[in-house]
Amino acid sequence: MKKIICLATALSLISISSLALADEAADSLQYFHDKATQQKLQDADQKLKNKEYDKAFPLYKALADKGNKVAQYQVGYMYQHGYGIEKDDQSATAWYLKARQQVLPAADYALGALSFNGVGIGTALPYFKQAALQNNPDGLYMMGYMNDSGTGVPVNKELAKQFYQKAADLSMPQAIYNLGYMYYMGQGATKDFDKALLYFKKGEKVSAKCQSMLGLIYALGLNNIPVDKKKAFDYFTTAANQNLAVAEYNLGIMYYNGWGTASDSKNAVTWIAKAADQGLARAEYFQGYLVYNGIGQTQNLAQAVELYSKAADQGLMDAQFAAATLYHNGEGVEKDDQKAAVWYEGAANQGSAKAQYMTGLFYQQGLGVLPDQATAAKWYELAAKQGIDTAQLALAAMYANGVGVAQDDKMAYVWLSLAATSSNQQVRDMAVAALNTMLKIMNPDALNSAKELAKVYYTKYSAKH
Repeated sequence: MKKIICLATALSLISISSLALADEAADSLQYFHDKATQQKLQDADQKLKNKEYDKAFPLYKALADKGNKVAQYQVGYMYQHGYGIEKDDQSATAWYLKARQQVLPAADYALGALSFNGVGIGTALPYFKQAALQNNPDGLYMMGYMNDSGTGVPVNKELAKQFYQKAADLSMPQAIYNLGYMYYMGQGATKDFDKALLYFKKGEKVSAKCQSMLGLIYALGLNNIPVDKKKAFDYFTTAANQNLAVAEYNLGIMYYNGWGTASDSKNAVTWIAKAADQGLARAEYFQGYLVYNGIGQTQNLAQAVELYSKAADQGLMDAQFAAATLYHNGEGVEKDDQKAAVWYEGAANQGSAKAQYMTGLFYQQGLGVLPDQATAAKWYELAAKQGIDTAQLALAAMYANGVGVAQDDKMAYVWLSLAATSSNQQVRDMAVAALNTMLKIMNPDALNSAKELAKVYYTKYSAKH
């Protein structure tokens, strides 16, 4: 009996021992399987990095079909961008969903990004929120952005700052920049230049935008930072080499002015053109200026019109005035006062004093618009109050003759007095001659009243142009 018990015990021990060996074998097989999968993923990643998309895609696809969530995400990514396969947002969404089901935060963000751009399923917010809850830096950033801009949710700058802060703590470049910019501008955070500088410095190795802001700070010597044009030039160069349009533009300006480097009009043209090619309005305008004047290149008026118009279409005031002037004068393009009128008025509405005067002139003379003396007087007055001497002279004439405004010798005298101080001799001579006429027709009381008001107006609106 004892022998049977011993035998049974022995059998039991053998059985337990065999089970342990089986588990170890399974663990060993899983280990080698995981190692092989990891190696295949690394191979696919390297081919993706090398832009060998036709080789990377089948490697990812084979692993994705076996349920690897990282590979599923990468297959979705390649479908989304058309890498190694025809672009297909529906297939991208399907693969991202598979990866999401296995709890991959990057897949939540990717689904949110597709929906944000109008090609995914549902709204972006739940996906970004889920990614953020899993501490995904991109998801945190997008939650910050949506609260910052009021996209899909009410504007909440304080909440935006909190999300940006979490993303910045995870070294998310755009979040670091946005957080610095909030402190720099005092938007959603108390204006604090020191904190802004701290974040821009934090991001200088990973964010072209931070590099560009540091360039601007050193170029202008903001907030008691000593001006250092060479340091600014280096920051702009680093950021421009990452295709950041605003840095390309600023680098072009540095070359143009010889700030932090030798003056070089050809390099200025090159960098300004790069920024203009990315649609930066200020760069389009300045490139137009350079080609109009033949600086660093052959003069080309037609190209100048095209560039000014592109920037004008984006609402850039200076470009609208420049485009209007070329259309009005017929430079580089057939003369067209209707287009000129549109651009002049666009710039005038943004406060351009010269454009306000030209808009007044167009309405007074019926150039490209129906004549409207009252509207002309309105624009002349706006320009006159910004110190435009020709507008002051024109407005005085309208008051003297009761054109577009009620006849008023006193106001005519006031505006003539201002125009008479112009540095433009022709304007000054015309104003003085008209004043001499006013002296003969105004009674002493009205004249004294006009002189007193003229003193007030001179202080506020004297000619500056």
